[in-house]
Amino acid sequence: MVTELADNYFESYDKQRMIMASRIVEFRAWNVGGGELHAGFQQLSKLDHQPEVYRNLASSTVDTHVYGELDREPLPELELTVHGGDSEELRRHWWVASDGNGDDEEKVVLLAQERGPNQFYGFWTDRPTVVDDVIARTEFLA
Repeated sequence: MVTELADNYFESYDKQRMIMASRIVEFRAWNVGGGELHAGFQQLSKLDHQPEVYRNLASSTVDTHVYGELDREPLPELELTVHGGDSEELRRHWWVASDGNGDDEEKVVLLAQERGPNQFYGFWTDRPTVVDDVIARTEFLA
């Protein structure tokens, strides 16, 4: 399934499908064993619902950055780089991007906008330039 990520657009994914798609990107970053993972959670408290995934990433060599409205600090035992902000862009988007540890063959991103309650529209791709652009954009979000 991971090899079939090139340029998939979707409309009206619900939260469960978004979580499943996110897991693919997160697992791919963890499997590469390094590099950076950037994940936007809308509100940072949403990390509370998946501490094991991010505990595993934090304990690996993947440099994990999380973004979202700072409605509360993430669990302290999660050693993550936290980027809190309150922009509408942060509150309305969900993304997970892996830089593939510098290997273009391993780069992947999932990016979606919430357009209604539990309704996400977006894409995922493994095109290196798109992944790089999304990661570069995160510098301006928090």
